Amino acid sequence: MSFTVKLLLFVVTVIAIGLLLRHFPNSKLTQLLCRWYGPVPKDDELKSRFLFRWSWYAFRWFIVLGIVTMTGLVTGFYLHDDPAENTYFVLFFLFGFPMLLGMAFLGGILCFVKGCFIRAFRGNLRFDDVRKQFIEKA
Repeated sequence: MSFTVKLLLFVVTVIAIGLLLRHFPNSKLTQLLCRWYGPVPKDDELKSRFLFRWSWYAFRWFIVLGIVTMTGLVTGFYLHDDPAENTYFVLFFLFGFPMLLGMAFLGGILCFVKGCFIRAFRGNLRFDDVRKQFIEKA
């Protein structure tokens, strides 16, 4: 099979899975894949506070991923003479987990900086539970 056919099959499969999940919204699989991950805004919560909670959430993941990465690296170098020859070790502990570490760190920093900017220079919006969005309240 050519690359184009494989790519087309992948795209069709992803669209079909999306349509199936949309067609059965109450199934366990749909609820697992489409639920909200991370902090949920609370009613009448300031947007800056919500962003600070997101920042804390990202930094906690940064710590967890750092521990997993360091444990994997120490174990890999302790058990094998040259762990860089193992494809799975390189894939997970030298590429995947460090990439997730960087994303968690960058996400935490960006949420913190944006929360500080909103608190200092902009009108702080509040979350309205009825409208499900941040609005200016008097």
